[in-house]
Amino acid sequence: MSIKLSVFSIFPALLFVLLAAFVLPLQAQESYDGDEEDALTFEQRLVNLTKTLDDKEKERAVLKRKLENPKDNINTLQLQQELSSAEDIILGVRSEIVELSTGGAKLFIDPPVEKKEFNWKKDLEQIFEPLLNQMREITERPRQLEQLQADIAFWDDRRSELARAVKNIQANLELVNNADVKAALNDLLNTALSREKSANQKLSLLRNDLRQFQKADNPLWSKLGDIFTDIIVAMILHFFLAVGAAFAMYQTIRLLSLLPIKILNRKKIAGTIFAERAVVISRIVMGSILAVMTYFVILYSFSEWLLLVLSLLLIAGIVIGLKSAVPAYFLEIKTLLNMGSIRQGERLMFNGLPWRINRLNMYTHLHNPALQGHFRVPLSEIIHMSSRLAHDDEAWFPTNTGDIVFLEDEVFGRVIRQTPEIVEVDLGGSIYSYQTTEFLSRRPRNLSREGFTVYEVFGLDYQHQSEITTSILTTYTQAITAALGASAFAEFNTYLGVEFDNASTSSLDFKIIASFSGEAAADYYKIRRLLQKTSVETANQQGWVIPFQQMTVHYQPVT
Repeated sequence: MSIKLSVFSIFPALLFVLLAAFVLPLQAQESYDGDEEDALTFEQRLVNLTKTLDDKEKERAVLKRKLENPKDNINTLQLQQELSSAEDIILGVRSEIVELSTGGAKLFIDPPVEKKEFNWKKDLEQIFEPLLNQMREITERPRQLEQLQADIAFWDDRRSELARAVKNIQANLELVNNADVKAALNDLLNTALSREKSANQKLSLLRNDLRQFQKADNPLWSKLGDIFTDIIVAMILHFFLAVGAAFAMYQTIRLLSLLPIKILNRKKIAGTIFAERAVVISRIVMGSILAVMTYFVILYSFSEWLLLVLSLLLIAGIVIGLKSAVPAYFLEIKTLLNMGSIRQGERLMFNGLPWRINRLNMYTHLHNPALQGHFRVPLSEIIHMSSRLAHDDEAWFPTNTGDIVFLEDEVFGRVIRQTPEIVEVDLGGSIYSYQTTEFLSRRPRNLSREGFTVYEVFGLDYQHQSEITTSILTTYTQAITAALGASAFAEFNTYLGVEFDNASTSSLDFKIIASFSGEAAADYYKIRRLLQKTSVETANQQGWVIPFQQMTVHYQPVT
């Protein structure tokens, strides 16, 4: 028979148990509360049972002798029925004597027969046998109680019917005078009396069984508690023991793998990264295999077949589910061995930012030395990218915290924080925040890193055209040099040049080129203002005319 089990099949069984446990015992109690035989002592009950057994064995012997020389077929059938009833009562009485004498312990039981053939249905039944036995035990007592009540009802009806038959036969004996008829009726009366006596004895045995059954009956909650203790708690305990042992085995393998990694790192062996990666992958594979084996060994030692089968099914489902992902796993293993397109310690562009691969693992550890914070990325997201070796002097980000920057949107300030997500610039106490990639898109000029150069243009009127490249240029250069040398940021000045730039529409222009180291970056606008101020003051002192923009209107008459 095919057996299909599920977790949900337990609940109908429990509901049946609840109904049977509460309804049937109440019915039995109502029917037999007042039985007078409860007062019998152990010795009296044993004497009565022994006497009944002797009587029935004598009756069986008589019936067997009658069967040796039967009168006809009908008589043979009746004798066989009487013999079967007598033997049934004898077996019941003997069983009652043994049970009463031993306190319910079984003296005779057939040993289980070892099963040699392979039958997956029976094997599946054996796997779920502990749980099924417990569920069967819960429902066994209500079913036994119901059967006893049905048997008692049958034999009570049978006794009443036999008593009525005896009464009718006795009444008919008084009505007949024929000797042969009376002899036949007497034989029939003896048979009816014998069967009535057997029915009474059978009824007595059944009622005694019912009393003993009701006395030994345990509450339903006690049975459920026993099942929870015997199966559920034990199963949970064994499961956690198996998981704990598997975890301990994995951790042991992991700790043992640290020794060769430390040796490799200490001796700086060539190909250390590959060897280290190989040790790590071997640790994961061997640790997982040994952990799973430990888990199954523990469950096997406790004979937890149900957990074993469920665990095997779970692992088989995982293996089947991962079957299509095997090629991707091979690629990941190759990458973890530092043999793929991305390698530990190299530079990788990810999400528009450069990163250094600090640790290559299932969750790869990325770090940008110029940004605060780290980044963990699943290996599957970057496994198809490519990394390269980074140069020693290669910048990881255009700025560092504390640098002075000038952005395309005219924001000028000091970088106070930069992370993989955000860059904050302090502009005179106002904080400008940019997403890191947006900050890069504004092409920041870092004035602090390599220094900066200020370009200023100053123009004079065309009336000074004859002297603009000679005496005026010399005087103007000396004035700018003197002013810059007397300023607070003179020590940071690395280059100064004053040149004639071009003849524009309304002026003759000079260009001032002043370079400074990064320490003067915060004074960028001060330097520009100083150069413009010095230019105007020099022009005033020398009487040079500073032109202004003129708009010329050309008139052309219409012909």
